[in-house]
Amino acid sequence: MFVSADLDVTVGFLTEVDRLVQLLESPIYTHVRLHLLEPQRHRHLVHTLYGLLLLLPQTGAFMKLQQRLNCIPNIAALGPPDRQANEDRSPKLISTINFDELLTHFKQTQANQAEASRPARTRHASKQ
Repeated sequence: MFVSADLDVTVGFLTEVDRLVQLLESPIYTHVRLHLLEPQRHRHLVHTLYGLLLLLPQTGAFMKLQQRLNCIPNIAALGPPDRQANEDRSPKLISTINFDELLTHFKQTQANQAEASRPARTRHASKQ
């Protein structure tokens, strides 16, 4: 399920994504970048980074992220996901997460953000 398809991509949103890419390149997130050495075990991370790449305009952050993703092995050439990697995850932890509640919270947060930004856009348009 892809929930963010109706996401309002604004300049502010793109600035936040740009900051996220800058953070990922900082030394504190070295462990995240090291996960890219095992793309079969961390497919969701790789797919998420490619999703961010597709959102970004071709700026410095785009180039940095593209170079980072070019360094990882081709996922398609690796074949199906590693069964052992999936078995390593704790089923107890996954079963304790209420995904329906998280999805509802995510949608409510998006709606609140859209509602909060709507008057700001209306005020900005009326000043022009």
